[in-house]
Amino acid sequence: MNIERFRGDTTPIRVKITKKKVPLDISGFTFLLTVHTNQMPDGNDYAIQVAATIEDGPGGLILFDLQAEEVDRVGLFYYDMQLTDTQGKVLTFKVGTMKFKQDITK
Repeated sequence: MNIERFRGDTTPIRVKITKKKVPLDISGFTFLLTVHTNQMPDGNDYAIQVAATIEDGPGGLILFDLQAEEVDRVGLFYYDMQLTDTQGKVLTFKVGTMKFKQDITK
């Protein structure tokens, strides 16, 4: 899934977690969104790394709340989203590009 946003937009990124098109109960899970300038990074110098808030555990809905200083950038970045379930198992469930476009209003 590729994401496009305008520079500085802080509207949360909402994601629905499903299994076979049915919402997955994610109560007790943790989630990370990591954004990097390099598609194959060799270090932890992320452009953005933010944990998600579970908005509806049984409904599988999370949101990544981005802060102004995190999204004050323009360009093409690479991201992944990972979950850790209640057993400590890690799964990367989304990858793609995140493009921050220049806007007019500063």
